[in-house]
Order: sequence, then C-alpha cells, then structure tokens
Amino acid sequence: MIWIILLAHFLADYPLQFPWILRNKHRAHAVAVHAGIHLLVLLLLVGAERARIWPYLVVLTVIHFFIDLGKNLVYKLRPNWVVVPYIVDQCIHYVVIFGTAAWMQAVLGDISLPFDPRWAVLATGYLVVMYVWFISERIIVYGTPSYQAEVQAQAWSRMLTRGGLLTILLAINGISTSAAVAAITTATLPYVEGKYRWRAFVTDIMVVCTTWLFTLLAT
Repeated sequence: MIWIILLAHFLADYPLQFPWILRNKHRAHAVAVHAGIHLLVLLLLVGAERARIWPYLVVLTVIHFFIDLGKNLVYKLRPNWVVVPYIVDQCIHYVVIFGTAAWMQAVLGDISLPFDPRWAVLATGYLVVMYVWFISERIIVYGTPSYQAEVQAQAWSRMLTRGGLLTILLAINGISTSAAVAAITTATLPYVEGKYRWRAFVTDIMVVCTTWLFTLLAT
C-alpha cells in the first residue's frame, strides 16, 4: 500500500500540480484544489478498495492540506527561505504517508490492489528519476541561478537520459531487458556541453543509482 500512496503523492505533487495551482499556491482555495487532486488520484489508484479505505485517504488528504498551508506561512514570513521549507515539507509528507500506510495495515490488514504493487514501485522510480528530480534539483540549486538555468534548459534531455539509464540498470537485473535498447537510443547524454556538465553528470548518476537500489529492494 505504501507504494500506491507514494505513487499518488509524486503524481499529484509534481506533474499534476498545474500552473494555475503553482501561481495561486499561496491561497487556501488553490491548496484545497491541490489536496483534492491528491485524493482523486489515490481513489483512482486503489480501485475497488476505495469503499473500505476512503476515510483513511481523506485523513491523509486533510493532513496534506494543512502541511502545505504551513509551508506557505513559512514562505510568507521568510520569503528568502526556499530550499529548507521544500525539503522539510516533503520529509513531513513522507512521514505522514508511511504512518498512514502502517495505520491502515494495522486496522484493516491486507489490502487488495487492482494491479501488481511492483508496477507502482517501477512507476514511482521513473517518476523520481525523471520529473520529480527535475523539479527538486531546480529548487535545491536556487542559490546558483546559472546552474538553475542549465537545469531548466536541459530539462527534457536530462529527464530522458535519467529514465534511460534507470531502464538499463533494471535490465541488467532482468526486469526489463527488452527496454534496454530503447533506453540507449533515447538517452541523449546532455553532459557534453554547459558550464556545469560534470556536476549534472555526477548528480544524475547518483540519483539514478540510488533510485535503482531502492527499486530493487522494494521489488
């Protein structure tokens, strides 16, 4: 169950956080819409079990709403604080997610999911190395505008490369051998130019390898 909730979190907190939400995230109604998207994604992913576990998912969504309101308050009081509130916000979300999953397991026992949980693990891994890390790195390097500009300019090439490298590593372990060739051809290797190409290269290797190890342990 934990991987379903994590997958829903990464989907709703990153690619499904639409421009209107980002522009209005300082307003409570936009945060409510964002939290509602989280709940909708969760309800879709858990399938028929939603009839049994929806109260827990609602609690998780309400907590998410207040966590984001708290982060917005920090940004309002300390507008120059960018990196630390983002990291703390995500860490709190993960603690709440793990706690909610443990709570459901303790009360409800096994929960039947509409698909093999390994697919949720793989989907989460690809989301992390591609889009989630793109957004996260862009925020983390806030203090280095020139590198941040390169991150933005190389967004798609680096995302595809990280996805391709992860596929190759998974193929080595027999998870997706047929996809390895496709990964090699789609990886554009954007590390041949740019002032920070070595930094980008080392960073992407570390992110991919770390995610790969977590994926192996989870599957």
